[in-house]
Amino acid sequence: MVFRKESRTDSFQRQISTLRQQLGSDEDEVDDAEELPTYSAPAEAAARSPLPSIESQRRHQPPRMSDASTGVVSANSSWSGSLRSEGSIQIFGTIEGELSASDEIYVAEGATVDARIRARTIIVAGAVTGTIECLGRLEVMPSGSISGDVTSPTLIVHEGATVEGDVKMQSPTPVE
Repeated sequence: MVFRKESRTDSFQRQISTLRQQLGSDEDEVDDAEELPTYSAPAEAAARSPLPSIESQRRHQPPRMSDASTGVVSANSSWSGSLRSEGSIQIFGTIEGELSASDEIYVAEGATVDARIRARTIIVAGAVTGTIECLGRLEVMPSGSISGDVTSPTLIVHEGATVEGDVKMQSPTPVE
C-alpha cells in the first residue's frame, strides 16, 4: 500500500477522470481538459498577504443618538463652564469646566476636554485632561489620551491609548 499526499488540483483531476469513466465518455469526445486555473489553498494565500491590524478591523464609531436626551458639542465649537445632562453627552469640539451625565459621555477623536467628568459610562477617543469619576465603564480608544486622576470600577485601555495619572479601581456606585 502506498500513501501519498496530493494537492487539491490533483484530487480534482482524479475525480473528473473517474466521473468521465463512470459516464462512459471518451477523452476524444469532450476535450475540456484544458489547463485549469491554479488554486491556492486559503492557508497559502493568507501566508502571502499581511494580516489586517486590530485597529483596521475595528474603528470605534460614536454612539448613535437614540433620543432627544443626548447633548452634543459639535466640532469647531467650544463650551466653558458646567454642563449637566440626565442623558448622554457627545463631544466633538472643546470643553473646559465640569461635565456630568447620568448615562454616557463620549469624547470623539480630535475633541479636547479640560474638565472634571462624571458619568456612568465614559468613552475617550480624544484628549482629556482633568479628573474622571466613572460609575461604570471607562474605555480609552486607541486615539484617546487621559492626563489626570481616574476612578472607575471597569477600565479598558486599547493599544495605542495613553493614561497618565492616578488610577483607582473601585466598586460601582449609583448615579446621584
